[in-house]
Amino acid sequence: MNKVRTVAAVILLSLLLTLTACGNDEAKIIVGTWKQNPGDAKSFMGVEPVSHYYTFNSDGTYKESGYENFSGKTYDINRTGKYTLDTKERLLKFYPDDGWHNPTFGDQEFAYSYTLTNDYLSFTTGLGTENYTKQK
Repeated sequence: MNKVRTVAAVILLSLLLTLTACGNDEAKIIVGTWKQNPGDAKSFMGVEPVSHYYTFNSDGTYKESGYENFSGKTYDINRTGKYTLDTKERLLKFYPDDGWHNPTFGDQEFAYSYTLTNDYLSFTTGLGTENYTKQK
């Protein structure tokens, strides 16, 4: 019976270490600059993204940059904030610096389901799925 418990404990420990490692790997993989794939930009209320980038830093901050067209004019995208990667729920959460704060509800938060590999990031927003390629 001791042998069975020992084997079960080793399997459980291995599983826990493997699951923990996946989250850490994803936290490292997301760090860097990601460019939205051509032809994948979504229009929202007349705003057309021209080029769209996210830069994720290891300290949990992000920068969203690029250009977008609205009513025939081109505008800079320059937004910053904090992010978290919930690997258990598979959610990428954004907390923009220009967001609101409510004492009861906390900071403004945008949470999107995501897929992440070494060179591919995809997350689903209210407008659909956005796909990004990691820049080298």
